[in-house]
Amino acid sequence: TTSNLNMGSFQLPYSSLLVLIELGLLHSTELESGEIGIETPLILAYQGKNLSLQVNTKGIRLLYYRFTPTGNELCKLLGNKPNSQYYDQMLALLNQKFSVSTEASSSVNYTV
Repeated sequence: TTSNLNMGSFQLPYSSLLVLIELGLLHSTELESGEIGIETPLILAYQGKNLSLQVNTKGIRLLYYRFTPTGNELCKLLGNKPNSQYYDQMLALLNQKFSVSTEASSSVNYTV
């Protein structure tokens, strides 16, 4: 079963995703992680917080959009505005398939 976080709920409708793709700021397809292993937690850095994701079952993959290098540079110029509603819903979604702990530390990070 696929669970999604509706970006339209956070003032980013699908039409805006298409514009970002057309401008070359967002990759044109969703990316899919490989199957996430049970043995090693996945470490994500999200707005200055480190999250450790430990898979609860086999066969879990993440689908996500990713900025292009140009999009990443523009994001750095725009700054970082926290959205607690998005963060809470993202955690609720991740908790369906992962054991999530915050403020994990690791030398390997995936920035969201």
